[in-house]
Amino acid sequence: MVPLLIMAGLLLLAPVDAALAATPELAAESPAPAEATAKAEGSAAAGETSLDPALLVKTEDLGAPVRTMRRGGDFFIPKPGDKGWWFVTSYNPMYRSAISNQIFVVDLDAKTYRVVWGPAGGGLSYGWNNQGVTAPDGTRYICQYGKMGLFAFNPKDSAMEWIDYPEITDRVSPFQISLTPDGKIFMGTASARAYLVSFDLKTRKFRNYGIPGPGRSRPMYIWSMAVADDYVYSGMGKNPWTLVATHRETGEHKVLLADMTMKYLDVNGSGDACRASIQYVPDPQKKDTTAKSFILKGGQAIEFDPAKEPKPAEKAKPAPLPELVDTLTRPTSEGKAQIWFRLPGKEWDHVALEGVQTTPWKSVFLRALPDGRLIGAPEGYEDIFTYDPKADKIAILGKASMSMGTIECLGGKVFFCGYPGTIVHEYDPKKPWTFFTSTPTHKEPELAAPESNPRFCARLGDIAQTHHVHGTAIGADGLIYVGGHAERLHVGGGLMWWDPVNRKAGGLREPFLVQDCADIAAARGGKLIVYSSYPVSDPQGKIPSPKEAKLFVYDIAAGKIVSEMAPLPGMASCGRIIAVGDKLFGIGSIAKQWTFYVVDLAANKTLRSAGVAGKPGKPILGPDGKIYVFLGAALTRIDPASSAMESLGLIEHPGAMEFVGNDLYLSGEQLRRIRNATSLKPVAAAVK
Repeated sequence: MVPLLIMAGLLLLAPVDAALAATPELAAESPAPAEATAKAEGSAAAGETSLDPALLVKTEDLGAPVRTMRRGGDFFIPKPGDKGWWFVTSYNPMYRSAISNQIFVVDLDAKTYRVVWGPAGGGLSYGWNNQGVTAPDGTRYICQYGKMGLFAFNPKDSAMEWIDYPEITDRVSPFQISLTPDGKIFMGTASARAYLVSFDLKTRKFRNYGIPGPGRSRPMYIWSMAVADDYVYSGMGKNPWTLVATHRETGEHKVLLADMTMKYLDVNGSGDACRASIQYVPDPQKKDTTAKSFILKGGQAIEFDPAKEPKPAEKAKPAPLPELVDTLTRPTSEGKAQIWFRLPGKEWDHVALEGVQTTPWKSVFLRALPDGRLIGAPEGYEDIFTYDPKADKIAILGKASMSMGTIECLGGKVFFCGYPGTIVHEYDPKKPWTFFTSTPTHKEPELAAPESNPRFCARLGDIAQTHHVHGTAIGADGLIYVGGHAERLHVGGGLMWWDPVNRKAGGLREPFLVQDCADIAAARGGKLIVYSSYPVSDPQGKIPSPKEAKLFVYDIAAGKIVSEMAPLPGMASCGRIIAVGDKLFGIGSIAKQWTFYVVDLAANKTLRSAGVAGKPGKPILGPDGKIYVFLGAALTRIDPASSAMESLGLIEHPGAMEFVGNDLYLSGEQLRRIRNATSLKPVAAAVK
């Protein structure tokens, strides 16, 4: 037995071969979004404990590779009397943060602007289903992403007022908005909570109707909505779908549709024209879908044939809106941007913005390129960058074409994998970046076009019903394997692949319907792909929940799952994994304790295990053949031969790791380097 050892942020326990004693609650499997704030640049993250200076590993700060800010909202608002146009947009972090919502109100005719500051930690809510509403007096009401309330914009003088609703403190996203003839604005929110909220234009008071319908796991959505004189009809989703009627006076919620397997539910209309349509599965064994339509009236859903309904009168075509080219609206690191627009019947023109707030933007993944450079992926949809160690130079390639998951390099190409839809894009480092480069005089190629760089490869989620990427690996067959996470319409995960030579995709969904993906790894020289899972519940209750997490082994030659095992009894998650030959090393959780384990894949047997403290990062293989991983703030090295772990010291703001030669690079708001990391000496003994 190895004695208990505590080292400033790293706790290593004696080896165990069964369930471990309970310890304080573990952090969630999914990493929380970064809490970047302008005033906290370079300082410890909120809630981070101080680290012993004597144990800190020396790192070089190579600077902030990316300094930018997310932008939200494109609102063209006409001036009264057809006398011109306002344009409203905002620069904001789009997540909970101390950074305020910086709103630019642009007079497109005078080519001037002014800045209005809104609530912190979010931006103007804008999308295909929420572009604000215009009241009878011409006031445009716009939602704030992340906080419940409304902006009231007066098109006469561009005055902008924030109307706060402090009763709801959750981070919410107003997803639906509707204005009723009697002067009420109804909003349906999404993500963490699906509140139904109204605002009375006359009294300027909000009302919270709560969350319509039965309880459901996150994320929650009021995906679609229709408002009649007496009821509000909410299309709640996405898994399971539920149609709920809420009485506007009493606030009573009544479920109208829920007892059928719906693939999709859409609610629309207002007043006497509220309608719902569904795609449902009559026979789950056949999986064929059937459409049904309903009239929503008096708190009831009445089935009808839409073909027999009178066709509505054609609406007059709205006046043409100005056009916008948004590629130049992104801020430079100096806080400058350009709004390029074309008013109806006129030529392209622009307004130059200055003083746009920016902040160092977090990178979440690094990968070494064959030419010795690093390529970095941003959080969200911001800038992809490269770093050349020889020239000590950072270069911005362009805006990411997805919300980044991981990066793989294969055959001289770079493959980006991420959200939405578990997509794969191929980038050729030898050619210019083309995505998000359109200008008034240049149109970029479509992403799927051969000349696009990056180029769309596949939407793997169409095969396995997944959204996010939780791991990638290169197989011995030259294919890129992707482990995905499903949400909204589905739960669980999927194992998918992309063949870059034949440009074909494939995947497995059935084994992972309630076994979500924690990570994947290539083993036995890439002949095996191991899927690390954690069990989830079927929201519809049709599939029993697994008792424990498992490792699923996919044999590339056989083209199927050839074995599955729980490394330890009662595992909540098999966690992050890496393999060397037939030996698989993982750091999962069991009995609320982070757990290091080693599995012999050939024997399908767990060789050893030990409890550790500190949330694990993604392990990587170093040039010395050793495994490197973060356990909390502790940089840890594992010898694959002996499975011994040694603590190399502590790192402020641990990030994703990547080696270039013997130098170890760390992601984050700052790019950092540890010179000759393979020669670091252990600062304490560890599990053997």
